[in-house]
Amino acid sequence: MTVLPHDAHGVGPTLVLLHAFPLDRSLWDGVASPVAAAGWQVLVPDLPGFGADDEPAASIDAMADRVAELLQRRSVHSAVIGGCSLGGYVALAFAEHYPEQTAGLILVDTKASADDDAARANRARIAEQVERSGSTAALAATQADALLAPVTRARHPEVAVWLHDTVLAQRPATVAATQRAMAARPARFDALRALRVPVLCMRGADDRIASAADQAAMVAAAGDALDVTLPDAGHLLPVEQPQAVVDQVVAFLAQVRGPVC
Repeated sequence: MTVLPHDAHGVGPTLVLLHAFPLDRSLWDGVASPVAAAGWQVLVPDLPGFGADDEPAASIDAMADRVAELLQRRSVHSAVIGGCSLGGYVALAFAEHYPEQTAGLILVDTKASADDDAARANRARIAEQVERSGSTAALAATQADALLAPVTRARHPEVAVWLHDTVLAQRPATVAATQRAMAARPARFDALRALRVPVLCMRGADDRIASAADQAAMVAAAGDALDVTLPDAGHLLPVEQPQAVVDQVVAFLAQVRGPVC
């Protein structure tokens, strides 16, 4: 198994940032370097099968294992693990399976619950469609409306263009496999309850996928959680409100660094 392709920024304690579906590590381009400038080593990998990686994973747990392998290869024994959407699912799985390596969690536009029947059926439909067509074009055409806040689409059309092109570039086999992996993931509330590290939960106020109730459930399960909702953003905070994300993450990491790292 090859190490996940990744960018590395800065030196210091380690923060890992995991991207949303169906994207790649470029989701964090506006966040990683400014956070690194605050005194952190920031690792930003492509998740299995996405971007420059060509090995799709069959489960969220297998994705977490690949992240653990990346840290082992870089001789990192403990890290704050952050993830947006799919990346949040992987971060929670990492915390469940590697609690001793988890110095903190940053959960962005995500949820700890499992899919309901309707969500699983929708994921199966998308997986079948991309496999049948051999293309992510139909999915790419829908993502701006589904994932971005109206204000983002109006004020920052370049974000919608980036989103479309990034989805279009992903491998259909990876998109299908990851949809099935997300559909099969378990709830991770017990993992949150078992953690004894700080947790930052963030969502965009206009996120229609990870709801305020989803975030409240994570905050309630975590023993030490910050609950942040940012205005004028949807499901992809790192590209919709990058500076606000940087500000929140840097402030959170300042609290984590002393007692944990």
